[in-house]
Amino acid sequence: MTFDPDPVPFGDRPAMLEKLLAMFAESYAELFGEPDEPLTVGSRLVDLDIESLDFIEISMRIEDEFDLEVDAASFEGVETVGDALTVFEQLVAARSAGADVRA
Repeated sequence: MTFDPDPVPFGDRPAMLEKLLAMFAESYAELFGEPDEPLTVGSRLVDLDIESLDFIEISMRIEDEFDLEVDAASFEGVETVGDALTVFEQLVAARSAGADVRA
């Protein structure tokens, strides 16, 4: 599995989510090995055995790729991979619009 670092225009929401999901899945595989089932936006973090430090590692990789700074409080209530990707998607959109992306 490889991650394509080519930028995706934010206006293409499905492509952005796909790119974020691919990066999340790649980071997960590097930390834990390939999952038994493919990661989806509905995959629950607890079912994937992702603990807080693991989630921070995955998040930092995505932050670095998109030049974001995310406060841990932004992820309160996040239960699924899709919930996490939504936080990142919103920050990427804000950055694309020129806003301060520190959440």
